Amino acid sequence: GTISAAAARLMGRKKALAILPAGTMNLFARGLGIPQTLDAAVESFADGEVIAVDMATANDKPFVHQFSIGMHARMVQLRQA
Repeated sequence: GTISAAAARLMGRKKALAILPAGTMNLFARGLGIPQTLDAAVESFADGEVIAVDMATANDKPFVHQFSIGMHARMVQLRQA
């Protein structure tokens, strides 16, 4: 949610987005190989590289990494309520 929202604001611009592992599962950060502690992640940005990632849209809403449909999506909705 948070990363997709931030990425959506930057979509189409030549700006980088630093991904910090501060979410529930940090799946996007893990998939990019970003260290899982904040200190290590911030330190890695100094020596890191900028990589492009694909974005997609569902119902005109941009997202990165994953989207869910069906039962999983409903469970997420109920958890957030």
